[in-house]
Amino acid sequence: MLAGLLIIALLGIAGAVSTAVVTAKDGYRRVPSLPRP
Repeated sequence: MLAGLLIIALLGIAGAVSTAVVTAKDGYRRVPSLPRP
């Protein structure tokens, strides 16, 4: 039971992180004044 909840929590965190990364990349693309690494 706890293992299932832990897996669900990890999947949720991974999804949130990937969403944030995609949003950040999209923001970098739309704002030309930001320096790109």
